Amino acid sequence: MEKIIKLKNKNISLEVLPELGASIYSFKIRTKMQDYDIFFPSTQEILKKKKYFSLSSFNLIPYSNRIKSGVLNYNKQKYFLEKNEDNKNAIHGEVFDKNFKVIKKDETSIKMNFDSSNSKSISWPFPFLTGVSYQLLNKGLKICLYVKNTGTEKMPVGMGIHPYLNRYISSNSEKIRADLPLIGYYPGEGQIPNSGWKPLNNKYKKLKSGIFSTEFLDRCFIINPDSDITFHWLDSNLKLTFQVDPIFKHLVIYRPKEKIDFFAVEPVTNANDGFNLAEKGIKDTGFIELEPGERIYGNILLTLGGDLI
Repeated sequence: MEKIIKLKNKNISLEVLPELGASIYSFKIRTKMQDYDIFFPSTQEILKKKKYFSLSSFNLIPYSNRIKSGVLNYNKQKYFLEKNEDNKNAIHGEVFDKNFKVIKKDETSIKMNFDSSNSKSISWPFPFLTGVSYQLLNKGLKICLYVKNTGTEKMPVGMGIHPYLNRYISSNSEKIRADLPLIGYYPGEGQIPNSGWKPLNNKYKKLKSGIFSTEFLDRCFIINPDSDITFHWLDSNLKLTFQVDPIFKHLVIYRPKEKIDFFAVEPVTNANDGFNLAEKGIKDTGFIELEPGERIYGNILLTLGGDLI
């Protein structure tokens, strides 16, 4: 069984899986009476069945979300990636099941990295080095990501995180208020956009501020990264705020059709299929290109507030 590393301070605990993409197994508030899961908790069953996309949070590197049909179009070349979404699309990057090396660790922080050139199970055609670090703060968690081009050619790159938030903290009828800095959305019948982003329509304008619905949603949005992403569990009086670096200009929101006890909020750099959209000349897809030896960095700060902490 994969090793779980636990970090903790007075208020918060975090369990990390370095051998599985530096993913998060649990993220909790600690109180004298009990612990409260902020991220939807993982289980040993998930590990046994290797359902790694069901872990509390996992990292999206060297791209986020989907690449249509597993075909990356870049610089007038076609590259064929592993189609790990029901043999349809490439999804969620390449590192979610990879073994990260622990570089540094103490009671409240951990730094890890992964070199793709040491792995034979990478379909991404460009070699890269990536790092993930977690640092517990008094009332929060700081997540740092980087990706470096270690090859001799230019490469497209993206990154982000995929946390599942616990919908119910204190009660099974708890409502959540959301305040989201949405600017526009990517249209399409499914998760693959059929064009560049469009201004919010009436349906998505309602998402910006108000009670967060349980209605199915799986959509990529372009956001103002200078503004906070906030969720407020009303019965618990618990507030979670995401503050992201400007590189994370997109946000994927996923609310499942049937299982409504969690939802995903994913700050990411690129839009779904953003590299292929950029190859078509579409702007503002989060397309980033790295020269050999160049790297990108990004920080995501999660801050907790309210009666439980």
